[in-house]
Amino acid sequence: PRGDQLTAIDGFEISGYEQAVYRNVYYSQRFDLTNNLIHGNRCREASQVGAGFHLANVSGRIHGNVFRNNACGRGGAGFVNDETKENTVVVEANLVEGNSGFEPETSHGGALYLFATNLRVTANLLVRNAVTAWGGGLYVGSNPSSGQITTARLAWNVYFGNRAGIAGGGLFCDDGARCTSFHEIFAGNCGGNIFLDSGAGAPTIARFEHLTNVGGR
Repeated sequence: PRGDQLTAIDGFEISGYEQAVYRNVYYSQRFDLTNNLIHGNRCREASQVGAGFHLANVSGRIHGNVFRNNACGRGGAGFVNDETKENTVVVEANLVEGNSGFEPETSHGGALYLFATNLRVTANLLVRNAVTAWGGGLYVGSNPSSGQITTARLAWNVYFGNRAGIAGGGLFCDDGARCTSFHEIFAGNCGGNIFLDSGAGAPTIARFEHLTNVGGR
């Protein structure tokens, strides 16, 4: 499938795999991942990314899923990438719990490790996820050297009890991404609730409105 042709994975329980849902093709297509229970998947190698889902070059929705107890080098719950620099991904109304990024010392994105030209992350509960280094709950990044800049709108998400070994227990916005946060709650995340960092080639730009930020440590 390519372009407006849709692949939809809806209503499944998927467990016990290295990478539960995997789509990595150089051209773009529509792809929806909705209403699934995706749990207990574990990448074999620390170099792998996205145990719950690994989606490259897609536009679509990741909606209404439960991602629980998945583990990978980066992005235990899932990974999105956009090398084509043309896609819009909506991550909405998911429970993301107990996932981990285990790449030794340098892992980014314990639960969600996301790159997309247009990214919307809305009304998700990210709880008790962990990473060895940066971004326990949600990592939003860009790749300025290739011209891929992520513009992310984050709204009505709750980040609670996530852990980062170095920084950004709740949210890490990094490497030239543009993150705008509305009405989000950050509470009790280890490694600090929020961490921002720029990268070579572009500044990271972030704005927070109506923010609840308590108990980061």
